[in-house]
Amino acid sequence: MKRLLQAAATAVIVAAAFSPAQAVVIGTADSENAIPFGSSNSGANFVYQQVYNKTDFSGAIDITSISFYDSFGTAGGSLRGGNFQIYLSTTSTAVGAALGIPAGFPGSVSQVYNSTLPALSNGRLDFTSLPAFHYDPSAGNLLLTILAFDGSVLANPLRLDFMNNAGTLFDWSVADGPSQPNRGLVTGFNAVPGSEVGETPIPAVGAGLPLILGAGGLVSYLRRRKAAQVA
Repeated sequence: MKRLLQAAATAVIVAAAFSPAQAVVIGTADSENAIPFGSSNSGANFVYQQVYNKTDFSGAIDITSISFYDSFGTAGGSLRGGNFQIYLSTTSTAVGAALGIPAGFPGSVSQVYNSTLPALSNGRLDFTSLPAFHYDPSAGNLLLTILAFDGSVLANPLRLDFMNNAGTLFDWSVADGPSQPNRGLVTGFNAVPGSEVGETPIPAVGAGLPLILGAGGLVSYLRRRKAAQVA
């Protein structure tokens, strides 16, 4: 009896450990945009920002991957060279308001990527195995800041999924240009390869719930069986 109870408890722990992380894809593509990864703009020290509305997240999430998409099939375009730095932070800036570099940047935000761009694969630009950034929507909106240091001009830049007139989903800006409210790159957080664009897998606790309930039923059955044997 004791061993079976221990086995049931172990099943619950394993289920929680191996259930998928919460994932979300924000935006629906209706156009394409080359900024920032395939930008044809010249100039080094290029800064791109995008803010995501906290209401698009169902709860706190540990972000370990960021994905962008090429559903229009423009894979023939070129990606910019050089190192890219990606930062995540919580911001009090409202969606639609003018964006700006966070105070104390970069010390006030978390750097999650510092390397050349990954290759476009299966219509996705995936930044994976990132150091976990814990985002809690109750603390504010999510701010993505991207720095690019390659000033080359691309004749045929890669264009990725973009959403115009996105309501209050998100907005984006470039340091040398105005903020563009209600527009932005379609972005996946923890939407690892195998997830479909627009699909929102259930959080880890939900994924493990059937096994947890099953383990609970097993424990209840064993207790009833023991009581019957005693009687």
